[in-house]
Amino acid sequence: MAAQDDRQGAFPLRQIEALHGAGLLALTAPRAQGGRGAGLELTARVIAEIGRGDPAVALILVMQYAHLALLDDGRWPRHLAGAVMRSAVEEGALINALRVEPDLGTPLRGGLPATTARRSGDGWRLSGSKIYSTGSEGLRWGIVWARTDEAEPRVGQFLVAIGAKGVEIVPTWDSLGLRASPKSQACASHRGPARRRRHPRGWCG
Repeated sequence: MAAQDDRQGAFPLRQIEALHGAGLLALTAPRAQGGRGAGLELTARVIAEIGRGDPAVALILVMQYAHLALLDDGRWPRHLAGAVMRSAVEEGALINALRVEPDLGTPLRGGLPATTARRSGDGWRLSGSKIYSTGSEGLRWGIVWARTDEAEPRVGQFLVAIGAKGVEIVPTWDSLGLRASPKSQACASHRGPARRRRHPRGWCG
């Protein structure tokens, strides 16, 4: 399956479903949420074994495991973190960050993101574009790096349902290797609600 998916550049859905069936997609989610609560040693062993047979799936798992573990660090509203982790446990939902932008590139170099968050009721609406996110074509959740439209912008991460109205995944991933870990472009228009949010450092909703 790995070789076929790589040739076709196809998302490895069958492998992801098999991992969900084996209870491995929520390996790092806490036991209280139905996960395995795995630590670094076990997580690394699982990724290494998966990587021997399918490196693309292993890369998707790295992102999944990291974000599920970080959701439990107390900085996200508990009801949002719980909803994401339960969806991973019960439905095999995938999550990853969307950070890199066409003009700015990686946020590691500094600067403000062009992706903008505007107040909408009790949540936010995002508009902008991200160049890629590993496994984007199979994601349920995206952690989107954005700034507010205030006079003094605040920068933070917003939890977005990838299937929400106005969110579009544009298939642009056409690399020489790891073709089954599609890192396609993600776009959101003003129509796309981002009602789930993480409070950036030092400020809240």
